Amino acid sequence: MRELADALAAWTNANGVGRAAFVANSLGCEILVELALRHPQLVDRLVLQGPTPDPEARNLIRQAVGFFAIAPFERWSLAWVALTDYARGGIGRYALTLRSMVDNRIGEKVFWVTQPTLVVWGHA
Repeated sequence: MRELADALAAWTNANGVGRAAFVANSLGCEILVELALRHPQLVDRLVLQGPTPDPEARNLIRQAVGFFAIAPFERWSLAWVALTDYARGGIGRYALTLRSMVDNRIGEKVFWVTQPTLVVWGHA
């Protein structure tokens, strides 16, 4: 997550974005929390929709089962983008990112975020 947050910070700096509001879904929420903690000068406020993972499903098997359980309800156009990204990055990169997501304690880190933050989380 640190490397992804640092890459986002570098991108915002390179493009002259400055301080901004950020909105993320799922894994992106973890990246934005890390961004807010590591580069607070760049973050005005956050909207975190569906931060991952569910604290009750914090292991690789439960995450994989959950992924396949909701996959039929996702829009094909979005699934295609995800599958293309996974294929481009390779299975090794996907496994490392998934492990990082499961091990990341976003629920504990979010309490250290000082910027206004809206968390949106639904439950089936």
